[in-house]
Parts: sequence; C-alpha cells; structure tokens
Amino acid sequence: MTYRVEYTITAEDFRQNYTPPPEAGATVARHWMLDFGPGRDMLKAVLRRNKPDLKVPYLRRGEHLDGELDAVIDQLGFRNMTEPVDSERLAVAHQFMKLMFSAMFGAGRSAQLA
Repeated sequence: MTYRVEYTITAEDFRQNYTPPPEAGATVARHWMLDFGPGRDMLKAVLRRNKPDLKVPYLRRGEHLDGELDAVIDQLGFRNMTEPVDSERLAVAHQFMKLMFSAMFGAGRSAQLA
C-alpha cells in the first residue's frame, strides 16, 4: 500500500550554494586582512575615524583591537573578499593606501588621490 506524503516547498529548498549554519562551538577563522600590513593600517584608520575616543595606535599593531577591526571588515563589506595572490598584492596594497588616506583626511580629499 502506498502512502501520500505532502511537502511544503520553500525557496530554501532550491538554493544552489547552500552553506549550513556554523555549529554552536565553531570559531570563525581569522580574516586575512588582519595580517596584511596595508589592510590592517586601512582598518585602523577607519576605526580611528569612526571611534575617536578609542586609543588606536599609529605605529604599533594593536592586537587588542582585533575584535573591533573585525567589525570594521564587516562594516566595509570586505568579509567575502578573497586574499590576493602574489601578483595582485601590490595593486591591493595601493587601493588600501588610497582608502586609508581618504579615511584619514576626509571624503573631499579622496577625489585628489584617484
């Protein structure tokens, strides 16, 4: 004897690139931008502009700010940006330096750097 089973199909059933949610105890991997010198400097410049009361060092690494810098990565939308390979590193460093100077000196100055 056969049984009839009815399913309610949703948009979730048709996702092509399904990524399961992380487990409760799983930790997120460290973003590559935190270890890339120009990227870290750019993130610190944005953090310095957004939170001036926070003591963001200019010359030191500031390991205690990794959580705040990770939030800046999400704020700028760089979370899904892939790590550049050797031939692209110089171009990416140049772009980050332009973003850092525009963050430091304001939006009006970014047009001159382009």
